[in-house]
Amino acid sequence: MTLSYGEDYEYAGTRLVDSWVRYKDDLVRVRHIRNDSGECTVQDFLGRDFLVNLEELDITPIPLGYINYKSISSYIARMPTRHYRQGIRPQNIKGGQGVLAEITKEIVQTMLGIFPSIDQCIESIVNEESKSKAFCRQFSLCLDEKEKIVAHYKDREVGIVDYKKALINLKPDFLYLSDVLGDYQ
Repeated sequence: MTLSYGEDYEYAGTRLVDSWVRYKDDLVRVRHIRNDSGECTVQDFLGRDFLVNLEELDITPIPLGYINYKSISSYIARMPTRHYRQGIRPQNIKGGQGVLAEITKEIVQTMLGIFPSIDQCIESIVNEESKSKAFCRQFSLCLDEKEKIVAHYKDREVGIVDYKKALINLKPDFLYLSDVLGDYQ
């Protein structure tokens, strides 16, 4: 999305500084915007600073969803705030444990769409490496209280996994999700 701040770089700074936005095929945090030229200092996730032009930043909404963190998956979403900012900030996303304190490598992987396959998720759960594991932004697998692997869609249980075939059998109320799942099975 092309920014339409014109030459009001000071205003752009109030909306973008300390937010994560897209730059080319990566995510960067805007550190500073020069008021006289619109030149931005941005930082990638590895902590490297570099300069880009304000117009090169993509401020379209960054997709969120499940994150794989340590041995569990958790669903994260934007949270409405009174102070409007563009991009993603720890203050405007929340997960299963409440407001997140920082943007982690796992959140960046979700934003970039980097997930294990269904087979890898099943293997991780069966081998007790993980309690739950997401294979995309919308779906996660986990063990239920009966030791069955179940599928969750945006934090709702929607089916049971036949892990020998790596297939998700959707419950009747959720058959409409078969088209979405088709891309992953």
